[in-house]
Amino acid sequence: HKAVVFPALSLALTTAAAAGAVLHDDLARPLLRLRMPAVYVALAAAAWTGVASITSLRPEASLGKPLTVVCFAALFCGALLTARSRPLAALLAVLIPAALNAIVATLQSTHIWTPWVGDPRTPERVRTTGFIGNPNDLGTYLVLPALAALAAAIAWPKQKWLYALAVVLIIGIASAQSVTPLGAAMAGLFLMPVTSSTRRLRYGVIGVVLALMAIAGIHPASRLRLERLFDNFSQGRLPEMTSFRVVPAATAIRMFLERPLVGMGPGTFSATYMTFKEGTDEAFPQWVRQGNESFAQVHNDHAQVLAETGLPGYLIFLAALALLASITFRRGDVADPQARFARIFGLPAAGAFAVLALAQFPLQLTAPMVAVVYLSALCFAWTTPAETPYRSCGG
Repeated sequence: HKAVVFPALSLALTTAAAAGAVLHDDLARPLLRLRMPAVYVALAAAAWTGVASITSLRPEASLGKPLTVVCFAALFCGALLTARSRPLAALLAVLIPAALNAIVATLQSTHIWTPWVGDPRTPERVRTTGFIGNPNDLGTYLVLPALAALAAAIAWPKQKWLYALAVVLIIGIASAQSVTPLGAAMAGLFLMPVTSSTRRLRYGVIGVVLALMAIAGIHPASRLRLERLFDNFSQGRLPEMTSFRVVPAATAIRMFLERPLVGMGPGTFSATYMTFKEGTDEAFPQWVRQGNESFAQVHNDHAQVLAETGLPGYLIFLAALALLASITFRRGDVADPQARFARIFGLPAAGAFAVLALAQFPLQLTAPMVAVVYLSALCFAWTTPAETPYRSCGG
């Protein structure tokens, strides 16, 4: 299971790095040079998760959350230390697995090939999973690798095959038939021309957006899902339009208002949901539907971070997105493809992730977060001058 394998590998690598730093100065020196705002934000996220867990209303639910954040911080720092000497190869470590998932998802959704037998009683869309296990999680996972493939194709213009890879990933997003990843991908694509004033990039992005819209329109299941969305929108059925996620989002905001400083505690949303939902039903009776479904996640990470970790936790989240987006506006060597990739990718990646977090929960999912943290680390590593590695990136 991804949620078990990832922490185990992260802890093993962290332990090995710490032991090596203690035994040899040459291994300790690079660790001491990890002085940049992004690292401080990663450490602040781990520290505040610990504080919020200590003050949690459900300590047993919050117990393992600080370890998870520490593991992601370790992945971020490890990628910072190792990425500079492996430019395009470092990207392929994320793009190749994502492409394999996109290909399998496309074959599943078009009934060409299904590598395993699913329950025929489940809806057809739910059986489009790639190797991720859920179509919503699959679409969420593919968004940033798709943007990274397109940014890499622009940064390394001689590598034309990267455009084909980007197309494969975009088709995979459409095959997942999940509305939020489609919207997030389009948001990231619209932001990409901000990174450059070249007409070729603007035309290329417009072409990709039109292609994504065409693919979503041609794909039968995706078209049907969009038609249902517009039908619910036209009739003002907000719960149905949001797949009934407006209720947990409103409930999460009520949790935040109850404890705005430290929140309910990491991982406690599901444990406290039904208690606070009663107040939401009273405040918004027009959203009440038959049944009383519980939600393990808010399906809105902005609201969930506020509810579980309070305002400081959310400000740390926003700081991370702002730092990633700021890479686009830094000066750098335009001849360096690595730095060019980072500038093209930074703002679109931050914008796409912010949109994803509005109606999905990528922060709670291992596969998307591994890709996001790793790609973000590449951007910070590749915009740090080689002659002064990993020092403060204030300019």
